Amino acid sequence: MQRSRRGAQRSPAARSHSPAHIDLPEIPGWHRVPVSTRAPWTPYYPGADHYLFGRYADATGALVDMSVAVFGSQQEGKELIAYGTGVLREEDRWVRVADLPDIEGGSVMRITAPGPVERIVATWYRVGDTTTQDETLVKIETMKARLLGGPQRAVAIHLSVEGADARPIARFLAALGPIAPVADHAAGMR
Repeated sequence: MQRSRRGAQRSPAARSHSPAHIDLPEIPGWHRVPVSTRAPWTPYYPGADHYLFGRYADATGALVDMSVAVFGSQQEGKELIAYGTGVLREEDRWVRVADLPDIEGGSVMRITAPGPVERIVATWYRVGDTTTQDETLVKIETMKARLLGGPQRAVAIHLSVEGADARPIARFLAALGPIAPVADHAAGMR
């Protein structure tokens, strides 16, 4: 991974297929800070056309990581939902510990890695005009777009925190606003 001018990480392949002006959003009350070196984690989307990852802090010192993976279209081997992709990759050092209550329509899980270190990750997907946390609905919407036409883009957004307190994610999300316009902007739609 390399760093862009604002510190979001982008894969080399993503840089060549995505508009240079797309970056993580500015969030009122939050500012960008360096990503964690104590417990590094990023979701895994090897087929994404565009990928961003960065860390934000607020005035209280709360830290939230934001990840955005954009697929211009999906096909075999280049899918938003596939085995070994997403929050946890196949044979990852991070493992799922528990599912937690949803946050504003996003699924939430607690993961852990040796150290031990914990992380809470909230996930949303946007396929065409549908925003969901449901992987089955992502597959259905993807198939509908292929069969009936319509937007082929797909976006995954993850908000995460180190530790066991999900409250910073909820505060960050309140400042961020609805996920759909954030996903559409990342996909170059707005």
